[in-house]
Amino acid sequence: MHESQEMVAVNAGSWRIEMLANNSGFPISLGRDDFGYGFGGPGLNGKSVSIRWVGQATLAMRVPALASLEMRKDAEAGAPFAIDEAGLVVFAASGPHADEAIRRAAALIRALPDTPLANYRAKTSLMPATTEVERLAKQRVGQDIFRASLEDYWGGCCPITGISDRALLRASHTKPWADCETDEERLDVYNGFLLAAHVDAAFDAALMTIDSGGAILFSQKLSEKARALLMNGADHVRLADAHQPYLEDHRRRFEKLTK
Repeated sequence: MHESQEMVAVNAGSWRIEMLANNSGFPISLGRDDFGYGFGGPGLNGKSVSIRWVGQATLAMRVPALASLEMRKDAEAGAPFAIDEAGLVVFAASGPHADEAIRRAAALIRALPDTPLANYRAKTSLMPATTEVERLAKQRVGQDIFRASLEDYWGGCCPITGISDRALLRASHTKPWADCETDEERLDVYNGFLLAAHVDAAFDAALMTIDSGGAILFSQKLSEKARALLMNGADHVRLADAHQPYLEDHRRRFEKLTK
């Protein structure tokens, strides 16, 4: 291939990567880096990804460590990408699922600590909190950010019922907002689940919980009709290690109520 033809091929290849990234949650092109082509965007707390070709029709993406861990679980569950031994996300450069890996990376970076906390502090840094009304205004900002994080993390879908109608979903704290000692806890995406409204009601009241293996447990204090309705869905939730400390506290409340 002549030099001019090689340059055309390189430019075409970089254009494809840039188009996928810009349309999938990373609108800012950062240029070449030590891995490939870097991309960032607003609301990502300075985090970025880098993408390069690893085959004629295959791309590899370097993502932050926490996102890589979460995407490995996605891949094991059947997502249209793979995670190699180095933690790189490998996916097809074209086809109907070409953008899914990049979109998932963007969603996870928005959701995972400490991006929601940084966004909250940026939005509330100039908001006073001397009166109850002002404190509630700041709390609403935090709750909106927390919900957006859960929607990103769970892909806009209740992990138990599979319901994806936004109006029917609730941002459910595992450790209640009022019991959290810090904003880090309140805004931690691992301190909650995106739940259908009826499941959220049971979870919030500690009439159902999730064990360390992800199995869903229901209180015998629930009526048979209520248990039948709540059991009409998945019987396990895929958990990260970071969910466990919050769930331990939730299970203690569950066990206390069921005695």
